[in-house]
Amino acid sequence: MNNSIKDTLTNTASIYGSYLSFNEPLSKHSTIRTGGNAYAWYAPTNLEELLETVKFLRKNNIRIVIAGGGSNILFPDGYIDAVFINLSVGYFERIVFDGTTVTAGSGARLSKLIAESVDNGLSGMEGLIGIPGTVGGAIIGNAGHKIEISKYLVSVTIIDKNNGLHILGKEDISFGYRKSSFTVEDIIVEASFELAREEDRAILRARLREYLAGKLKTQPMADKTLGCIFKNPDSIYKSAQLIEMAGLKGVRKGGAVISTKHSNFIVNDGSATSSDVLALINVAREEIKSKFNIIIEPEIKFLD
Repeated sequence: MNNSIKDTLTNTASIYGSYLSFNEPLSKHSTIRTGGNAYAWYAPTNLEELLETVKFLRKNNIRIVIAGGGSNILFPDGYIDAVFINLSVGYFERIVFDGTTVTAGSGARLSKLIAESVDNGLSGMEGLIGIPGTVGGAIIGNAGHKIEISKYLVSVTIIDKNNGLHILGKEDISFGYRKSSFTVEDIIVEASFELAREEDRAILRARLREYLAGKLKTQPMADKTLGCIFKNPDSIYKSAQLIEMAGLKGVRKGGAVISTKHSNFIVNDGSATSSDVLALINVAREEIKSKFNIIIEPEIKFLD
């Protein structure tokens, strides 16, 4: 990219006091700690700045990647000629309560939204505790565990491909198992949810502790992972069961290892590359197809 792009981004970030870094290591922003470097990593603090930056980059045909918590995407090992826009500070991380309605910025941590909802005596999303990432990413992937986040969704505010700001009702969005109708050109700004009032907050907190304890017991939450790697297939068996039945627990490629605690997780032992993770994903898929004639599809996203 030419110097005028760099100069304009630098000037905008300086005006708003925002974080901007060039040749940024993506491994810093990935929960599995792999990935190469990006041309730039930019964290705008308010909606005006975001709109200004997006319009400028699109006008100059610069690739934009909206980055959330880095918990459900595998960054490639090489250099990526793109500006990563990280919506995780200021306006984009706020959480506001109004009765039983809660509005959260797309960059708010899902875990924080759930915890603050419980503290405010609001019930519904406790079962999602332990799912990593941000509100925006959770909506795009319709994150869930027995329940899905779309169940509580009321509306989503987005910037569309023409840089227009729109509020979409839940009825305007299609949701499925770990997917939604949002495209890569849609930028989620914020979302509103409707929860249920629970007067006894001690009950909510106890329920939250119970759910979290279950996750800690069965999942490698302290390790470097991307969360669950595969969707569950249309089968009587879940992906984790199929991987275990295939004898793949503990199998590794380089520094990437299929977790011995939960076989639908891949752990970085500290030396893994994204290529190692991808190779291990392919091994699991091939083995499951060969042994059980079942195709398991990745739940995580891959960035080219």
